[in-house]
Amino acid sequence: FRIVHDECPDARLRIIRAKPPASVLEIPGVSHEGLLDKSVAADLARFESILSTSFALVHPTTRDATPQVVIEAQYHGCPVVAPRSFGIPEMVVDTVTGCLVEAPPNALSFAERMLWLVRNPAAYKRMRAAARSHSIEGFTWAAVGDRIAQELLPVVA
Repeated sequence: FRIVHDECPDARLRIIRAKPPASVLEIPGVSHEGLLDKSVAADLARFESILSTSFALVHPTTRDATPQVVIEAQYHGCPVVAPRSFGIPEMVVDTVTGCLVEAPPNALSFAERMLWLVRNPAAYKRMRAAARSHSIEGFTWAAVGDRIAQELLPVVA
């Protein structure tokens, strides 16, 4: 984040869920949003507001098999920067709906991808629209149900 913040002093890093160490919270531009319980209407509204107004979701996971937050972010038009591992490449189309970094991820690779987004505003604008479309077309209950039906129909017919 410091690398991105050096080039983009208005950049903000909003951390959701686990509280980071005090040393991270002392970095200018960093805030902790806390644990947002999406079964609580006020928390859900705050979560959706964060995703819909964020420049990007940075998800530096090293163990999430299929992180739901990736789909949720894209549903709100928020591009995702995440590792090219687990099920993430099935959810994020590199440079179309977000950016993938090689696994195992490191801070520099995330910073480079974030700066690429900042330096390419036309591509970024297209990415926001593509992220939303990708989420709706591929990951809503209706879309998933249709895919399941397409796979099962030849077997049961």
